[in-house]
Amino acid sequence: MDTIPPSDDDEVFRDSGERVVRAAKDVFGRGLDLSRSCAREVIQSISQMSDAVKPNEFEVKLAIKLDSKAGVPVLVKLGAEAQMEVTMKWTLKDPSKPV
Repeated sequence: MDTIPPSDDDEVFRDSGERVVRAAKDVFGRGLDLSRSCAREVIQSISQMSDAVKPNEFEVKLAIKLDSKAGVPVLVKLGAEAQMEVTMKWTLKDPSKPV
């Protein structure tokens, strides 16, 4: 069986692939850092609300575009100019007595 000896090009492609994987991991890590930072800000803001208006539950949706060329995570616009969607839910203590 004939075998083809490895060429210098094979090593270049392998090195390029490893660089892409390292860059993707770095950019992904930055995206996770951004999402944690946004979560902290939302929690801090809600915790500062008075108990009379503080929601029982809240949900945050965040879209992050990972741009490996720039190496910086960027918030992606959701819908009409929104970058973050926050849903808040309140539960009445006594459903028979609406506010």
